[in-house]
Amino acid sequence: SLRLVKDTVVLYDLCQPVLEDTKALLKTGVELTQDIAPNLPVIRADAERLKQILRNILGNAAKFTERGSVGLEVALDEKEEFVVFKVSDTGAGIPPEQEKKIWGAFNQGD
Repeated sequence: SLRLVKDTVVLYDLCQPVLEDTKALLKTGVELTQDIAPNLPVIRADAERLKQILRNILGNAAKFTERGSVGLEVALDEKEEFVVFKVSDTGAGIPPEQEKKIWGAFNQGD
């Protein structure tokens, strides 16, 4: 079973090594963008699991982006109740016929 550890997490500090790791994965000419809001609260979360999730999603974005950009945005939602992580890229995207498949457990696209 997976055991989560509750750490005190400063989100800006957590994101920086993940972004550095992502830079190393980018193809030549692909830009890494970041927009980490200055008003983020300190949160309680499993820092290593959160970094793992961000590395996986950003790593996939980098892997499938041939040109353009890969980005990470971290901000509070409109009601300032939740922290929202948004990963964007200019890659080819997910073919419609694979969208349902990849959101199932332990699946990925081609």
